[in-house]
Amino acid sequence: MKKAELSIRVKDDESPLGVASCPRRTVVLFDGHHLGHHLSYQRNCTLACLELGFRVILCSPCSESVGQWLSQKHPERAGDFRAFFFEPLQAPKSSRNFLKKWIALRWLIANIFLIRGTVLRIKKVESLPIASVVLLRAEPYVELAKYRVFHRFLRSIIPAPWSGIIFRSILRKEDQNLRRYLTDISRQNFAALNESDLDTIGKRGICQFPDITETEILPLDTNREKVRKKAKGRPIIFLFGFLSRRKGLLTFLEAAQSAMGSKYFFLVAGPVIEKEYSEDELNWVRKSAGWENVLLLDMHFSDEELNSLVSNSNVIFAAYENFSGSSNVLSKCAFFRKPVIVSKGELMEKRIASYQLGVVLENRSPENVIEAVNLALKMVDKKPFIDGARAYFALHNYERLLTVLNEVIDGKRPSHFRPRGMLFSAVRWLIFSLFGKEVAGAISGVLEYYRTGSLRDSFGGAFNGQRGRIKLIESIASAFPIDFIIETGTFRGATTEFL
Repeated sequence: MKKAELSIRVKDDESPLGVASCPRRTVVLFDGHHLGHHLSYQRNCTLACLELGFRVILCSPCSESVGQWLSQKHPERAGDFRAFFFEPLQAPKSSRNFLKKWIALRWLIANIFLIRGTVLRIKKVESLPIASVVLLRAEPYVELAKYRVFHRFLRSIIPAPWSGIIFRSILRKEDQNLRRYLTDISRQNFAALNESDLDTIGKRGICQFPDITETEILPLDTNREKVRKKAKGRPIIFLFGFLSRRKGLLTFLEAAQSAMGSKYFFLVAGPVIEKEYSEDELNWVRKSAGWENVLLLDMHFSDEELNSLVSNSNVIFAAYENFSGSSNVLSKCAFFRKPVIVSKGELMEKRIASYQLGVVLENRSPENVIEAVNLALKMVDKKPFIDGARAYFALHNYERLLTVLNEVIDGKRPSHFRPRGMLFSAVRWLIFSLFGKEVAGAISGVLEYYRTGSLRDSFGGAFNGQRGRIKLIESIASAFPIDFIIETGTFRGATTEFL
């Protein structure tokens, strides 16, 4: 494991408004992954936290890459970002089944202590209070709550208020201890990418995290011109991403082979994960690059390059094998108004049925793929598809990310002083009897303030979360030096703390 290093980009006492005595609150984001959509999630979550008014420290294997992206795309925000290299320990493999659970448990606990040590080191280097630690993939650690003995351990092991995103579903109705942990009054704030988790434990304990995606298009893309030249005006069926076996590459190419001479063109973009295929399968995949109705682009693509290809395609193929989770391919298809083909069963089918975003592939034969393509092409201009795509993207866009992250970081947290209802009533009655109505009203108001955590929460952050007002204040402060700020009507102090 590489040694963690902290990259300081600005002086500790600097703040965006030039008020050295009131530094912004700091949020630390953790994600030990860097493949697939994780880089996109880290970028967007980092930018969202910065726009919510926080200073952000990202701990991940690709934190420097996120910092470079931020400097290029949003240089005005880069001054409040720190990159910290963090890579979780990898559990050793064991061929003995009875040891697997024990090894996995030791690995999880070791990584929790690694996160704890990282937070402590950040506190020492930054010399600033940490408002919140957010685990962008919290399910491995939260899963420990299946064992009741770990409940108190999980709440106290990280030396700062912490919350998390449940990236892959871990909840089942029979996991009573885990449900109790997530819905307890002293819980942290969690969000789940899979809405079935909300159905399992109820919306009181968890909120839905948007399956965000990049939507920017590369203006001049040579690959797009290459596709147009070979497609010759035929409808383009597109499969993209890290092409592991579960992505359905073999099924896709079998359909292309059976459709030779037809009106369809099949486009594949992304690196082929060779270790997951046999030598014969790899040779066949490479051979498909010479077919007249197939273009195989076996390479890495940026999000902007993939978006250019998606915008130029007609149908997106996402019939993944043995995949039960969420995919931001649906968000991408909803934004670009492209119908999508998904496999039968699990979450993807449920979303397709709810929002009319595409077609469900009943079985994986080439004939069924072509039939699904025909159905998908017919729904493009239909009102149910357009309305469904608009509604789906409204739940899975960047604006929604801002709202949910603010709730996860600054949502209703338990107060340290939380008397029970009967005890509170008894204390209020006693004060009323001894000191009279006026004094009792004043003291009970103070007690109620500390008893009810929501009274101390902000209404969406600084300026009630109104991004336009925040940008206006920032632009004024950057143009004119400010010596004093007088603020009224903000007993919760969120705006004061921001300034």
